[in-house]
Amino acid sequence: MMTVKKNNGYQHLEALLTAFNQGTDEVLNLYNEDAIVQYPYAASLGLPSSFTMDDYKKHLAICWAVCPVSP
Repeated sequence: MMTVKKNNGYQHLEALLTAFNQGTDEVLNLYNEDAIVQYPYAASLGLPSSFTMDDYKKHLAICWAVCPVSP
């Protein structure tokens, strides 16, 4: 059985995954208002690779609109 060291990075990931199950506001509350969310791999797919918080909120709304289970 594998054990996971619950370091700071793990705690941040756990908080993000929990927030994704609760809704947009919970996700956005994890970030500073002036944060930039980056997806470095997205540019290779022809998609935006960074978002301001306003853009990220719109992005999440689109994702959840097409997701089979919305928060």
